[in-house]
Amino acid sequence: MKTKNLPLHVAIKLHATHHDHIDVISAHLQDTLVKADSLLHSEKQKTFKLLGNRFCWEHFLNPEDPIKLRVHAGVHFNHVTKVQKKNIHLHHPDKLYNLMTIRSQPNEVTLKFSEHAEIKLTVDQISCKLADLHDPYPTQFLPNHSESKL
Repeated sequence: MKTKNLPLHVAIKLHATHHDHIDVISAHLQDTLVKADSLLHSEKQKTFKLLGNRFCWEHFLNPEDPIKLRVHAGVHFNHVTKVQKKNIHLHHPDKLYNLMTIRSQPNEVTLKFSEHAEIKLTVDQISCKLADLHDPYPTQFLPNHSESKL
């Protein structure tokens, strides 16, 4: 594992305001590990937030020097009017979910995880922010989709 001379990391900060923009955020979040207790919905504030451990595909896909890194990232959805969960077990706070993709339509965003888990957000309008929260760190593990099922 490479621990010295990590590449310069430009922290990602994105804001999607249209359902087509969600695809860009989804690409950056593929294979993000999310603990059940970091899935936070506030009815009063009409928000849904999650904290995750994002795999930095932007570094690994560098053909000159592929490096496996992860970084903690936050995702924040506004204007959330309803949250539906399928196979998400909040009573197991340490349960890890692997975020595979995010799909969206004008008033709906669906977060699809491995093991047939998903979260569907009904929104008045699309507003999703993604931000890396600190510097990345090396990892030995490359995400493996052979056992992950949508």
